[in-house]
Amino acid sequence: MTDSEILKLNLKGRVISEKRLIEIFGTPTIMNNYKKNGHFIRNDKYRLMDKAKRFCNIVEKENKQYYISDFYNNPRPSNFDKMNKELYQYICPLILDALVNSKEADEKRKCTLTVGLWAREIQMVNYNYEIIKEAGIKKIENEFKIRYNTYYDFYNRCDEAIDYYIIQALKYLYSAGLIIWRDVYFVQPVTPTIEKDGEVYEKKEKPKVRQATEDEMKFYAKCVEIADEKANITNAKERYYSTKASCFRETLIKELNKGGILYIFKSYEAYYVNRDRCKAVLDMFDVSDNILDNFNAAFIAKLATNADARKLQPKFKANDNYIDEFLSLCDMTINNKTENLEERINGDKNGIE
Repeated sequence: MTDSEILKLNLKGRVISEKRLIEIFGTPTIMNNYKKNGHFIRNDKYRLMDKAKRFCNIVEKENKQYYISDFYNNPRPSNFDKMNKELYQYICPLILDALVNSKEADEKRKCTLTVGLWAREIQMVNYNYEIIKEAGIKKIENEFKIRYNTYYDFYNRCDEAIDYYIIQALKYLYSAGLIIWRDVYFVQPVTPTIEKDGEVYEKKEKPKVRQATEDEMKFYAKCVEIADEKANITNAKERYYSTKASCFRETLIKELNKGGILYIFKSYEAYYVNRDRCKAVLDMFDVSDNILDNFNAAFIAKLATNADARKLQPKFKANDNYIDEFLSLCDMTINNKTENLEERINGDKNGIE
């Protein structure tokens, strides 16, 4: 039977035979194998039950009987198990929730966010993540006694993990037929200047961010080429997650500015395909009231486990406090209950300006 034919059946509260189960959910191969052998062979039963569980809550009884306690109005996605493992069990429902319940999604059926903003939107990290990242190592070293190597290692690893998990979650949701998404590049033009009495002033009104044109993307590609050569970049990862990243970033910004561009950034535009279907799948996740606490704890645990495996590397071995410093950064930037540290870092409360 096709998915639409299966959905038309009224099987809730019914007990059905194994033969009927195969008629409803079996593929031609499974049907032929069962008819020929009189029983399941190889992994046919697993495949059959896996498909059945997409449509209903089913329990095997005695004497080849199966009880269906509930029948879903919308079938569970075939890749639901993947979406319900590890960090994805938190990221996928939080993305769906942000997408179908946001004002922008209500008006335009989409959300447009950078990976960093997606991470903030679903509270994968907290408000301190960007504050500490932008503050610079000197302030963080003075205020929190966290060393250079730990600071850069944390942000390199965390940025990379955020990028990987969010992109993979978007791919899972796309594969399930729930969303479509794409990369979109945006441009922040430099603020125009005016000359008055021999002095050059920036105009008060900053140009709005807009989507990059084809010519600007060509120019951007040329700027990346120049920055790659200057920083001796050999692969894309080195541009953002290596000791060469600083040189690459400075050169890229300088080249972009020559063309009237302050910076270019990549965003991810996601559209829901069917809002009711998205909401139905969202309800399939076991989302508890403390989902954010569990999500934060799981993300920190994954980062900490990987950090523990690196602590014996030469660049960290000399720092006995590497793990403590790393965990401190995790708590400050990921834990959703951590206080806002902006005033402490950027205010004059502690003599920091």
